[in-house]
Amino acid sequence: MSVATVTTEQAITGGGIRTVNFFNGRLLTGEDLTREQQATELARLRLGRAIGSGIAYGLEVSQAPPASTARPVVRIEAGAAVNRLGRVLELTGATDVALAHERPDGSGSDVLFEDCAPLQPGAYSAGTGVYLLTIAPAASSDGRAPVSGLANEDAACNIAFSIEGVQFHLLRLALPPSLLSDPDRLRNRLAHLMLGTADPRRRAFEGDPLGPRMGAYGLLD
Repeated sequence: MSVATVTTEQAITGGGIRTVNFFNGRLLTGEDLTREQQATELARLRLGRAIGSGIAYGLEVSQAPPASTARPVVRIEAGAAVNRLGRVLELTGATDVALAHERPDGSGSDVLFEDCAPLQPGAYSAGTGVYLLTIAPAASSDGRAPVSGLANEDAACNIAFSIEGVQFHLLRLALPPSLLSDPDRLRNRLAHLMLGTADPRRRAFEGDPLGPRMGAYGLLD
């Protein structure tokens, strides 16, 4: 792959953010305003990636009272985080999240967690496992706004506002039965897997932090 050569004082605009140039007399369309919103969003994402991904504050998780194994509920405190794309995810208030989903027929909920007998060495129970609770961006619409039409036609309506928010996902981790069969060491070993302490890519970064940029590593990726 060839690399372009430029001179000093020469603007490098490849991959730059395109913004709409507004001026008096320009025919303004909805597409122009959408492009301006997209340019602003792209700038925000670049700033978020420069800051770095992770939890900024809050988002502590605890068991919400009352809770049971039949309907497990956790309470997530207000907080904010930045994902790998640079998007800010903010939960503005404490929220209780039900981890069991209601069945479509309304007969109850699907139980994800339950007390079980101690695991035998090498044994694996279909109902046991380790789950990861994640936060992700979400959006919804609100309100209606009239659409300008011809004088002899009825005016239609469209969505007035788009609201950014968050949602939570529960992911079951694919772990070997040997790890699940040792509950005394499960949490410690799981932390090492999540953070990739034995991952060769992380080891290479620790040995040469100024080397090539480290990509994904560990079970979290």
